[in-house]
Amino acid sequence: MYNYINTLNHNLKRGILRFSEKISKNLTRPQFKFVSNMIYGILSSQSCMLSEISRKLDERTSVKKTIDRLSRNLKEFDNEKELFENYLKSVKSQINDDTILIIDGSDITKEYTTKM
Repeated sequence: MYNYINTLNHNLKRGILRFSEKISKNLTRPQFKFVSNMIYGILSSQSCMLSEISRKLDERTSVKKTIDRLSRNLKEFDNEKELFENYLKSVKSQINDDTILIIDGSDITKEYTTKM
């Protein structure tokens, strides 16, 4: 059973990495790593809170330092349009006239908060 779970987890990570590569075309290597960390963290934690994402990334650094890094990268990320266009290209074949696509980026960052 344990080997099955490890294999499933490895395959999931590999699939997320492949998807991240598709939507991160023409981004820098650090931006790609940030995007793949966020996708994996959001999917595995089932949350968009940086603290939950950081815990699921299970890095050797402290959770606080991981939160600081993700927060800084999120604040500095300026390729949203290119990322979104790459995403649409990758899912284009699965979208038809009956598809409803809703994306709400309002909760990702709050520029007027003093601590985030």
